Amino acid sequence: LNLGNSPLLGGREAHILANSAHLGGLAWLLLHNCNVGDSGVARLTEGRLGWLSELYLSGNGLSDAAVASLCRPAVFPYLSDLD
Repeated sequence: LNLGNSPLLGGREAHILANSAHLGGLAWLLLHNCNVGDSGVARLTEGRLGWLSELYLSGNGLSDAAVASLCRPAVFPYLSDLD
């Protein structure tokens, strides 16, 4: 699902995406150059996106801690490409 370059997509919208019953089997998600921020990343890690193998978040001004939270095996066990 490519939602990149959407400056109006922020933490609240990331929460909605992460908890959508319709996106539970999503394999890749592009959110580059949005306004997801650290709060949006926290919401992504708590959602239903456990099947993600590719996640693109460049250009969101994330902290090192937010990026590290994405790399925990229990969060996205199939993640092989993180940008």
